[in-house]
Amino acid sequence: MRHPVVRLLASVGLGLALVVSAPAAGTAAATTRSALDRPQASHLSPDLFAELSTGIALVRTFSCAGKATDEGSGFLVGTAVVMTARHVLLGACRVKVLVDGGWIGVSAWSFWHARGHSPAAADVATIKLNKKTSGHVFAIRTWSPAVGANLAALGHPLGNQISLNQGSVVRKGNLSGIPMLAVRMLAAEGGSGSPLVDNLGNVVGILQVGLGSEDILGQRTSGVILGIDLPSWWPHARAELCRAYKYGGILGCPSSTPPPGNGGGTTTTTTPPPTRCSPPTKNADCHGLYLDFQNLAGADLSGADFHGAYLEFTDLSGAKLVGAHFEHAIMTRANLSSADLGSSVWSQAFLEQVDLRGADLTNASFVDADLERADLTNAHFAGTDFTDADLRGAIGVDVAALQAGSKLCRTTLPDGTTTGC
Repeated sequence: MRHPVVRLLASVGLGLALVVSAPAAGTAAATTRSALDRPQASHLSPDLFAELSTGIALVRTFSCAGKATDEGSGFLVGTAVVMTARHVLLGACRVKVLVDGGWIGVSAWSFWHARGHSPAAADVATIKLNKKTSGHVFAIRTWSPAVGANLAALGHPLGNQISLNQGSVVRKGNLSGIPMLAVRMLAAEGGSGSPLVDNLGNVVGILQVGLGSEDILGQRTSGVILGIDLPSWWPHARAELCRAYKYGGILGCPSSTPPPGNGGGTTTTTTPPPTRCSPPTKNADCHGLYLDFQNLAGADLSGADFHGAYLEFTDLSGAKLVGAHFEHAIMTRANLSSADLGSSVWSQAFLEQVDLRGADLTNASFVDADLERADLTNAHFAGTDFTDADLRGAIGVDVAALQAGSKLCRTTLPDGTTTGC
């Protein structure tokens, strides 16, 4: 399973030596075609290029003062979700996206990684847009391209208009544990994040690194590029994107198809009913909703269902969350200080850098949750289950109190060591 990590600010360090290796364990699905994959053709036609271009994004990042800091490329994987390379977003305070002829604001971005690997190694990110767009939504192919296969990259190199470059896969290998494709293809700065597509527009990778040097204008250009082999690294990408962006219009998601009788199928995304969880209350059904940046301080949300919801930067300080469900929720930098989490469930939730100072975690379940760099100063542990949880870099942890009041089984502690059972 791949894990989204939102706004990690670690430095990128991709080496350029590509080591040939056997396929990684668990990548058998990379040889299996899906019904959503377009059948392969011998070339990328001009008509298809025109269609695909509507789903290509220019990603621009800004400092907190509003100064433009970087540009890259990306592509729609949902009507409200863009995929790009992680390093394009690294260090950004704000982001906006140009897609299908218009600029769209961004509410959050996430970095994806496999447990035990650095997010920098995979260099994959997704961006949640503030509104839907009608541009082309790409499908991620479920089988890896062979050496010699023709691929195309569509993007905004040097911040220019959309361009198309084509080339062949010259090598497949492994880089820092990540399956990669080496493609003989012209590329330039600003192309990072471009989709690598087959001749029928199915995505097989993301352009990440160009092997070249600066030209006479001081711009980095290359004749060979490296990109992650998405079908091999992420065989269940569609299912996990569907879970992370339930209403993001991901192609093939059960919830992205409107129910019969809703007007001829012109809509590709199901919008949550506006009355559901508006506002969040005790026992409310808030699953899968986007609730980022909201002020819910002191609210009684006991028994509420937030599984799969987005609550990034949301203020839940002092809230009553007894018996609430947050499975798979994405809550990076949320404020849970002094909140009552008694008997709440946080299995596989993404809780990086959350503020849990003084929170009551009595009988709460954090099985397989990601709590990296969380602040647990003066948090109360009693019957708290941290089985398979990741607490690396967590601060303010009273390890003695943690061990005395919690279930620790294969738990990664703040110092990086892992407990037994």
